[in-house]
Formats: sequence, C-alpha cells, structure tokens
Amino acid sequence: MRIPVFHQSGWFDGDGIGSKLNYLRMKESGRPNQKLVLGPWGHTDTAMRRIGERGFGPQAIIDLRRDYLRWFDYWLKGTDNGIAKEPLVKIFAMGSNKWLEGSVYPLPQTRLEKWYLASGGQANTSKGDGRLTPETPAPNAPPDKYLYDPGDPTPHPEFYEETQEEEKKVRTMDL
Repeated sequence: MRIPVFHQSGWFDGDGIGSKLNYLRMKESGRPNQKLVLGPWGHTDTAMRRIGERGFGPQAIIDLRRDYLRWFDYWLKGTDNGIAKEPLVKIFAMGSNKWLEGSVYPLPQTRLEKWYLASGGQANTSKGDGRLTPETPAPNAPPDKYLYDPGDPTPHPEFYEETQEEEKKVRTMDL
C-alpha cells in the first residue's frame, strides 16, 4: 500500500519511538507522502508550550488538529489547501526552541552523537546520581540496582510507602 501517513509524536512521548520507527520504515519501503511532526510535548494530539516546569515558548504551539484536518482534507477530499507544498518533516529543536523543517528525517543537518547512562551506583530514583554523559563509563563503575515488583509493574515515580499513621489520616479531595 502506498497510503500517505501523518506521523506525529513528541519528545516526551513514552510511545514516541514507535512513531519515528514507523516513519523510517515507511520511507525505507518507498512509501511517498510520509509526514512527520515531532514537538516538545508528550503523548497527545494537542501541542503544548510546557511540560512540567519546562517551558518552550509560544513558538512551541502549533495547531496540530488543524494540520490533521488539512492533511485528511487534501488526501481524502482532494482539497487544495497548501499542505502538499509544505515540508514533510517538522521538528522542534529544544534548547533553541525553534522549528526545523525538511523533506526527510533525520534532517540532513543532524549530527549523531553517542551518549551514555552513568552513575555512582545510585541512579535508581529521580533524586539519584544518574546522568547522561558523552564519555564512556568506566568498566569498573558500580552497577545500579532496583527492585521490580511484577504485582505493580509501573509504579508512579513519586511513589513512596506510607507509615501506618499516614494511612489512617482522613483525606479530602482538597489535598
């Protein structure tokens, strides 16, 4: 099948790797008209300018729903709305907070680098000593360990065990 596809994801999308890999496989298979948009948001159909405490400025906001509609209007109804003349790839570059555009992903100006996960052996929490580094970790670096509970495979990152006194507290929706 040679269907046009609008691939969209965010840099904070836990499922984002699938969107990028799907786009790449479709392109490798010779499928034309593969559109890819990557923005500074999570798994959503709405562009946002903030994720948590991190802000990306007003330029982060694009009207994704309008772009979906334009894409479908063009390919399903034949409406000449200009979307076919726009670059097929649009990527938000965090740091500069600018949109970069091109005809393929990765963009030709992309410089690939290897980065490594490293720590002093205590990277197992959000307050741990884990870091990203361009240097290869030392072979004798201490390993990181964590406990996995199959009964609770995806605990919230801020989860903690309550004491018996805390469990007995009466809570309202205001808390």
